[in-house]
Amino acid sequence: QALKNISQEVRKILQTSPTPPPTPVVEDPKHELVDFQENSGIELLHSVVTKVLGNNRSPNSANALLERFLGADGNLSLHSVVTLPVSKVIDIDNLGRLNITLENASFSHLNSFSAMDFYSPQPQELQLLLSLARLALQARITLGVKPHGSITGDELKETFSAKVALSEFSVGTLGFLALNASRLS
Repeated sequence: QALKNISQEVRKILQTSPTPPPTPVVEDPKHELVDFQENSGIELLHSVVTKVLGNNRSPNSANALLERFLGADGNLSLHSVVTLPVSKVIDIDNLGRLNITLENASFSHLNSFSAMDFYSPQPQELQLLLSLARLALQARITLGVKPHGSITGDELKETFSAKVALSEFSVGTLGFLALNASRLS
């Protein structure tokens, strides 16, 4: 009975006393936080990305630079970037072990950018958009399954090649960044 009475009293207090608003972290967020829409550095990056890197007529466009480094087809072998093969083992309780090995992989048409942009859609947001006219991925993968526990048997190992070709492929990323301007100086 005492617990019931206390519970009723707590309910009355919560219903009659309003919850105060939370104390703001900064006095005036719009004044204190960096506004990327008004930032000259972001405007410069936007111009460089759209007028130089994203401009196919520019000798310093992303496509021209990638063609210089990767060749006419914009081919990049993953082997030239990381040591291959790369393996990942996944243990599945009481069933077995799955071994996934990336033997080799390559990308083609990395020099086919059709659009790119970098800008600030809102005061504390940054967005990067990239579009490729074509993109191809080729990979050679080995899967191994070794049963154990309640399942028994020999290891099954298969190697296969996978090819994926995309046209008009676009990707974008949006980030929220709240930087206190008074703390940066």
